[in-house]
Amino acid sequence: MKSKWIYNLPKIELHCHLDGSLSGETITKLAKMSNVVIPETIEELNQLLQVTNQCKSLAEYLEKFKLPIACLQTEDALEYGAYSLIKDVAKENVIYIEVRFAPQSCREKGLTAKKAVKSVIAGLKRGYDAFGVRSAVLVCGMRHELVANNIAMLEDVKEFLGKGVCGVDLAGSEADFPPMLQQEFFVEAKKLGFPITIHAGECQRAENVWDAILLGAKRVGHGIAIMNHPGILQEVKEKKIVLELCPSSNLQTKAVEDIKQYPIRKFMEKELCITLNTDNRMVTGTTLSQEYEKMASYFELTNEMLIRITKDAINAAFLDMGTKEELLAIVEDYPLQ
Repeated sequence: MKSKWIYNLPKIELHCHLDGSLSGETITKLAKMSNVVIPETIEELNQLLQVTNQCKSLAEYLEKFKLPIACLQTEDALEYGAYSLIKDVAKENVIYIEVRFAPQSCREKGLTAKKAVKSVIAGLKRGYDAFGVRSAVLVCGMRHELVANNIAMLEDVKEFLGKGVCGVDLAGSEADFPPMLQQEFFVEAKKLGFPITIHAGECQRAENVWDAILLGAKRVGHGIAIMNHPGILQEVKEKKIVLELCPSSNLQTKAVEDIKQYPIRKFMEKELCITLNTDNRMVTGTTLSQEYEKMASYFELTNEMLIRITKDAINAAFLDMGTKEELLAIVEDYPLQ
């Protein structure tokens, strides 16, 4: 049975937001820890945390982050949230995950970026000790922030690069804040040695993918908009830029209107390097196994193709070569049937 094979497949996730991926159970505990008032029933809580298929845009999708962010304003909350996420992904045999979050979003009670990142790293380590899932942090600059504030965040957390932090991202409303507005932020990131991934091409703006490449991105979050732009698609291929695809999220935010239009087959046939991801497990209401299953079922992806996607994710991870080889060996030992 393919779903069982996918569930047991050792999987890699490169695009997963901490605040958008905390379960209702975790949010309930965090709310108590943080004195945040939440609805009494799980049904009402889920309405605040999850979008439906009637979601109209990325802007509406981003509204679901307000409550989780309100619950992630202390060191204890961040550590527990990160630990809980690892506990959840371990259940479906994710063996490595890069967890992204914006330290600037956690300063409502005076928490510094350094303390926020240190707490998330501690939670991920606790998760590794308990469940054996390797992980690392991607720190996000926010599109709506002043460039100086994003740079200050990087300076504050640079000591963790290679010690729990693996790279940097840019997140937020792409339609309102294209990536070139943060050019100086990425100049500083490159000076400090941060590997770069950037959310781009999620809002029908293929030119943002090109700009992300110019800014130094080796990976692009989503990148869906290039499917009808052969010139940029070819540049992505030639420069070996990795696309972090998040199918269910892309459908909900209307990056793609219909699953029939989803370009995973086109990208694979064009020999682009792609990975499959959840984006936000809670907001979208998905798991990595479900994303694999959805793409395999609808687009008739073979087990060999799914293994290829998994290996591409390992090679694209912001990891040292030794760890990549260990992860590749695990996947290569997994039976094709």
